[in-house]
Amino acid sequence: YYSEIYGYSYDEPNVMNKKSSVPFIGVGVQDFGQAGRSGLIYEARASYGETDYSSNGTGTVDGTPTYVYSGEVSWLKSWKEYNIFAGLGYRYLFDDWGGVQSSTGHWSYDRKSEYLYLPVGIINYLQDTGYIKAQYNHLISGTQTSYLGYLSANDYDLVHDQESGYGYSLEYAPNENYSFFLRHWKIDDSKIVAYRGTNTLEPVNDTLELGVKVLF
Repeated sequence: YYSEIYGYSYDEPNVMNKKSSVPFIGVGVQDFGQAGRSGLIYEARASYGETDYSSNGTGTVDGTPTYVYSGEVSWLKSWKEYNIFAGLGYRYLFDDWGGVQSSTGHWSYDRKSEYLYLPVGIINYLQDTGYIKAQYNHLISGTQTSYLGYLSANDYDLVHDQESGYGYSLEYAPNENYSFFLRHWKIDDSKIVAYRGTNTLEPVNDTLELGVKVLF
C-alpha cells in the first residue's frame, strides 16, 4: 500500500490550462514483482485535488474538485537482469467543474475523461528492495465527455472520441519506504463532432503529474 502527493497540470496549448492549486493527495496498492520471478504485477490508485482554470477567452475559475482513478494489470517476464512487462490499463478523471461562473461571467461544466491503454515497460530491481521503473503507455481509446446539457434547453452533453496519443511514467524508489515519480500524457486532437451547427473537437493536450509516494 502507499499514499502519494503530487502536482498536477493539464494544458491545451493556446486554449486553456488547469493546474493544481494545492497538491493532489492519493492512496494506492501495488505489486511490482521480484527479481528473477515472472508473473502478474499490478497497481491501482485513487486521488483527489483542486485545480485552477485559466483561459484568455473565458477567464479563470479557482478551486475545482478533481478526482482521478486508475488501474493496471501486466505480465512481467524476468530474464537474467531484464524484467519486461506489458498489460492493460484504465484511467478515469472527473472534473467537478459545473455550475460556477468564471471571472468573465462564463458558466463552467463538468468533464469526464477516460483512457484505455497498453502499458509496456521495464523494471530494474535495486538493493534495499528499491526499484527503477520506466513505462510507455499506448492509447487504445479515449473519451472526453462535456456535460453541457444543464446549461440551457438547447444544450446537450457532448462526447468526443480520441484515437491517438501516448503517455509515459518514470519511478525511482531508492528503498522500500518511498519513491519519486513522473507521469505524462500527450493526447492528439479528437474526432470532430457537430454541436449546435458547429464542428467541435477536443484539442491536443498534455497532462503532467510529478510527486512522491510513501510506501507501506
